[in-house]
Amino acid sequence: LIPLDILFLNAQGEIINIYEQAKPLSLKPITSQGMSRYVIELNGGMAKQLNLKPGLRVKGLLSETISKH
Repeated sequence: LIPLDILFLNAQGEIINIYEQAKPLSLKPITSQGMSRYVIELNGGMAKQLNLKPGLRVKGLLSETISKH
C-alpha cells in the first residue's frame, strides 16, 4: 500500500483542491473543498512533481455528451 495524492475536479475538469499523501487504510475523511464531479488518484508525491495546482484544467475527461446505452 502506498500514499496517494487525491485530486478533486469540477464538471469542467478544473482542479478544486488536492489532498497530498493520503495515508493508506486511514479512516480520516477526505473531502473536496467544493462541488466535485471527478476524483483522480495519483501515487503520493506526483501532484507536486507534476506541479499540479488548484485552478489547472485536466483535459480528456468523459462528459455527459457521450451516449449512454
